[in-house]
Amino acid sequence: DDANHKLEEDQEEEEEFDYLATPFASLPPTLQNEIYTAESQTPSAQNRLQRILLYVALAVLGASIAFFNAFLENLRYGEGSPSSDLAAYGFEWVEGNGISDFLFLTK
Repeated sequence: DDANHKLEEDQEEEEEFDYLATPFASLPPTLQNEIYTAESQTPSAQNRLQRILLYVALAVLGASIAFFNAFLENLRYGEGSPSSDLAAYGFEWVEGNGISDFLFLTK
């Protein structure tokens, strides 16, 4: 009896999650198509792809800056580093500019 009850609970939870994935699944397909078509013509839907691409580009840029920051930090202060001066490694441009200094040398 407990096994059947547990199985029913699991099925109910699964149905709840299915609803989150496809909220209009209980509607007839023609009505679903009308809803999706109407939503795709709203102003927010028109620019959705551009916003997503912008967010992805900003995330990649931020991750790249973080990795380069970590690389320079390890280069300057890592174990066995002969010098903490970035000019010795060819990265004098990082310290010579306030913006690059902020982006690449701040923790």
